[in-house]
Amino acid sequence: EPDILINNNAGPQPGKLADWEHDAWIEALESNMLAPALLIRAVVPGMARRQKGAVINFGSLNGHIGVVSEVVYGCAKAAILHYTRCLAAQLRPYDVTVNSIAPGGTRTGRFLGTGQGSDPKRMVTEGTLDRVATVDEVARTVAIFAGPAGAFVTGQTLRVDGGGQLWPKAKSLQVDVDPYSFL
Repeated sequence: EPDILINNNAGPQPGKLADWEHDAWIEALESNMLAPALLIRAVVPGMARRQKGAVINFGSLNGHIGVVSEVVYGCAKAAILHYTRCLAAQLRPYDVTVNSIAPGGTRTGRFLGTGQGSDPKRMVTEGTLDRVATVDEVARTVAIFAGPAGAFVTGQTLRVDGGGQLWPKAKSLQVDVDPYSFL
């Protein structure tokens, strides 16, 4: 039986609130919230019985901030981040840790295929925090939660974004939009 479960799933589907049909809502919630919950339901009882295990869910920058172009995705990612905290509370007596990672833009094939990697200044791999993360940078945070360094950490979300989710909202994330543009 597995001791580590990593729930990493597809990225955002662009669209404003008024653009989303019912089926698109269901699809986004199924892939970003329901699928991880079903995997957890299948794997975690064994971890609890053995009193050993780590669950790592992938959220997103968009689960922490309001994003005009990815409303439903942001809502689904916020749900998995909160589910992480609730599940951590439930599994704490069984010594199973549950944490999440909330990456910002990461240079995956899917990310690059959407054209989001078109700004060469943000596609550098070092020398600045105002850039897109590498896959390795995100993967190293999984290793923290899955390994000995994360053995006493549960219910947490680690933002892997070079500070893009700083509070208050970082300047690089501010978007000037018409407040009625979603209509």
